[in-house]
Amino acid sequence: MDRAWEWKHEYHKSINAALRRLGGSFDWTREAFTMDENVSAAVLETFVSLYEEGLIYRANRLTPWCTTLNTALSSIEVINKELPGRTMLEVSGWWLALVYDGSSWYR
Repeated sequence: MDRAWEWKHEYHKSINAALRRLGGSFDWTREAFTMDENVSAAVLETFVSLYEEGLIYRANRLTPWCTTLNTALSSIEVINKELPGRTMLEVSGWWLALVYDGSSWYR
């Protein structure tokens, strides 16, 4: 967490100056940093509330992952297909080897 605060102290003024030069018409009196105590408390309160309502939960699940972009994918971007074991599939010009245990490799 200290690194986040160091980054904020180093770049805060230059980012604000750039936004002002670009004509940003923000209410600068309400500026807040993500790690500010009151903002963090609001995020925590929201997550607890959503958890208690059953809208978010923890579970062990596979995460669709793009090995090209190194990022998670939305479930709506994934086409699930049952495979008998290790199988080579061409996906948008990429070869992807999928195995039944959820592991994947590409070449």
